[in-house]
Amino acid sequence: MQLSFNNLIVTGGAGGLVGYAVGYAAKKTLKLGLMIFGALAGVEVLLLTCLQNQGVLTVTVNQDRLATLSQSITLWASSQASTLTGFLTQGTVAFGSAATGFVLGFRRG
Repeated sequence: MQLSFNNLIVTGGAGGLVGYAVGYAAKKTLKLGLMIFGALAGVEVLLLTCLQNQGVLTVTVNQDRLATLSQSITLWASSQASTLTGFLTQGTVAFGSAATGFVLGFRRG
């Protein structure tokens, strides 16, 4: 397979520009989503605290179920990370430049 320098520049440049745009948009979307989530979570905590203080609601935590759930999430995340690592090691110039562009766009946004 013959690689030309021009093809390498075009592929890397396009990947970098697309990655930058996606990173910028991702950060803006994430900020907005976290602001909305924070506001809703604050209202919910306030409401639950008021209901608990009035004696309407009692909150109990099933510690065994919580431990089982956290272990299953940890196992799932580690299996996904190993799959992602295998995918990333086979990356191309476009993927590398897109990843770099994403990081730069995310930092800028």
